[in-house]
Amino acid sequence: MLEKKNEPWIILLTHGSWGEELISSARTIIGEIDDIYSFSLMPEMKVEDYIDGIRKVLNRSPSNTILITDLYCGTTTNVALILSQEYDIKVVTGLNMYLLIQIEEMRKQENLNIEDALLQIIDENQSKIELIKL
Repeated sequence: MLEKKNEPWIILLTHGSWGEELISSARTIIGEIDDIYSFSLMPEMKVEDYIDGIRKVLNRSPSNTILITDLYCGTTTNVALILSQEYDIKVVTGLNMYLLIQIEEMRKQENLNIEDALLQIIDENQSKIELIKL
């Protein structure tokens, strides 16, 4: 049996449940995605309970696990930044389908310099936001 290398996990932090739908949609495009989790922050939830649920996964996750949040300066990003003080994780904001697929492909690379790869992906994503037609 081949041993799976210690790839960083992907954890999506979103307002509402669209993270689960995004994972489902990404799977229709690229196939199965292993070691991906989504945490939905719902209006009735206490932030402390949200954080505790994420901690349960982070306690089992490898170093350099990537948290992707949906909203810059939103609660999900603030939660990720709090958790980054406790865990060896990377935090990226601006979740979208293209970003998710790129990060999924990136984390499978051998001899990965995760910081450089994430910076390159972020730069490329920023260049893909365009007004196509008015």
